[in-house]
Amino acid sequence: MRKRITIGMVILILLLTHTIMGSFITNRKLSNLSIIANSAYEAMSNDHLPYQEFKKLKEEWQDSRKILYIFLNHKTVVELEDNIESIEKLSDTGKSESLYTVLIRTINQVNDLKKSIGITIENIL
Repeated sequence: MRKRITIGMVILILLLTHTIMGSFITNRKLSNLSIIANSAYEAMSNDHLPYQEFKKLKEEWQDSRKILYIFLNHKTVVELEDNIESIEKLSDTGKSESLYTVLIRTINQVNDLKKSIGITIENIL
């Protein structure tokens, strides 16, 4: 009986550790994406197409995507990936109005994801 309780406690501690670390890592990755996307948004607000910022956003996405797929709902990560790829394609065409819309959508989505990650019973189990 005591052995079962010990094993149960070890499993619970492992789950809590995984959830807490995942939350911190995911939050850091989303914060990096948010900073870059907001920087690009500010540059676009000043009538400038920030190609360098778009490139940095794509690179940060490539670095973050595997971890985000582990800790977040795949559907939302796919939507975010589609938006970031759209930003890259639209920046090549120079369609600033469409680019502006997709960039705002991406910023909102990243911010919503940041708000949704938290340590809850659902996330642990």
